[in-house]
Amino acid sequence: MDNDIQSIETDEQNRQELEEEEDNTHCKGCGTDVIEPGYEIPLCASCRTELAHYPVPPLIVLMGIVATLLVLMGCFKFPKVLNAAVYEERGAFLERHQRYGDAARQYREVLRLCPDCTDDIIHYGVDAYKFGDYNASLDALDKLNGRDVDDDEKKEADKLESDLQDKINAVKGESK
Repeated sequence: MDNDIQSIETDEQNRQELEEEEDNTHCKGCGTDVIEPGYEIPLCASCRTELAHYPVPPLIVLMGIVATLLVLMGCFKFPKVLNAAVYEERGAFLERHQRYGDAARQYREVLRLCPDCTDDIIHYGVDAYKFGDYNASLDALDKLNGRDVDDDEKKEADKLESDLQDKINAVKGESK
């Protein structure tokens, strides 16, 4: 029984191959006898021209437009993001070398370009505090209210806030 099924399948494949070989003399598009020589797929000149001018599907055109818009948006946004990254790296370098006033200026530039960056707000506040600009440090802490902050950053901000509160209390005690 299995041999009969295999022989039927083999006969069917052989018949299809013979039909394909015989069909190479007719156009696959319209069935005419005149085909253009030199091509793998047998087509007449009019069918080949029609296939060459086949319209691009609208979904592909739409996806191309979306991709182009995304690339253009990235090109316009890239200089701003690059400048922010440069300022941030300069600030980190100056922090490591304990030049807190200069570091605070660099982080202020980062915040001018990217005002929602929580890490840079914290670095700016800490550097301003270490430089002695307590008002800028308090402003940075105020910007952190209502934001999701990592545990390490929260500890650093809380320490900064308590230090600032101690400074304020010390100044109030001296003025009495």
